[in-house]
Amino acid sequence: MGAVVKVEWTETSRYLAYIELPEGQTFETFDKARYDLENGLADLNEDRNFEGCERHDIEVYDEQPPRLAGNIPYDVDELDWESLEGGP
Repeated sequence: MGAVVKVEWTETSRYLAYIELPEGQTFETFDKARYDLENGLADLNEDRNFEGCERHDIEVYDEQPPRLAGNIPYDVDELDWESLEGGP
């Protein structure tokens, strides 16, 4: 067997989710800096403690989820907004 080496690399992926905003907030009143979205989104993907996983450039858009084939509604995710207050 030949020599063994360690190889590291960075992978970049792009994700999207449709998320219900906190009660009483609209796109216009939502302040993403008020919440720790990085960890909240990690909970959706179940990788909160995944070493090397970083989230950045998080953008929020005023866009409703599309209907899927057969007029099936798109899944909308929920975050525990209270646990995310205070930002990162």
